[in-house]
Amino acid sequence: MISPEQLWQRLAERFTVVTTAERHVPPRQRTLRLSIDWSYELCTPAEQRLWQ
Repeated sequence: MISPEQLWQRLAERFTVVTTAERHVPPRQRTLRLSIDWSYELCTPAEQRLWQ
């Protein structure tokens, strides 16, 4: 078992690679981030809150 804090940390780090904008990140990961951003922008404000 893990503590709630450890669970939160793992969830918080889940998309670190996807959200990194550094140049050393492979283009496929930058593209994934752009796709997620695009999808988010298409959502209603209520749907965006769910993403958050």
